[in-house]
Order: sequence, then structure tokens, then C-alpha cells
Amino acid sequence: MLTMAAVQKTFALLVQQQVFASGTMQRQLLQTGAAGNTTDCPTLCDARCALAGRANRCLQFCLICCSKCNCVPSGTYGYTPGDCDCYANLKNSKGTHKCP
Repeated sequence: MLTMAAVQKTFALLVQQQVFASGTMQRQLLQTGAAGNTTDCPTLCDARCALAGRANRCLQFCLICCSKCNCVPSGTYGYTPGDCDCYANLKNSKGTHKCP
């Protein structure tokens, strides 16, 4: 018999794979305006993450950052001063860049 913890862990893994593997849910939320922005984040993040080694992870965090900042820096890596400073200045709990 499975314990409740095992069931919850399995369910959490399934949900994580379903939601974050392709970024589909985030894209749908952003395209319908549920995130409250007007920026085309999915298109901008697809371009930003085009050359990423871990494209799904890049896309996941790019969409989060874009929804907060309503912009994505040009190019596939790095930050140019004045080009979406909000995105470039978001930090994670370790103090490093949150956004790809």
C-alpha cells in the first residue's frame, strides 16, 4: 500500500513534468493576459532561449521574469545596460541572476 507522502510526491512530480516541461501553461496564461501584461513573452523567451542547453528551464525562468518586467533583453545571452534593466537586475535567493 502506498503512503500518502509517496502519493503526494508522485503527483507533484507528474504535475511538474506536465506544467514545466514545455512551458505550455505559462504561455497560455501570458497569451490570454492572465498574468496582466501585454508583452508577447512567449515569443520573446523563445528567441532568448533558442540556443540554451537546457531550453525548457531557460524558457520557464524567462517567462517568469518577463511576466514581472514586461520585457526581455535582446540576444540569446548577457545583458546590455538600458536593455530591460528590470530583467537583468532580478536576483535569486543566492544573489545571482534569476533570469536567463
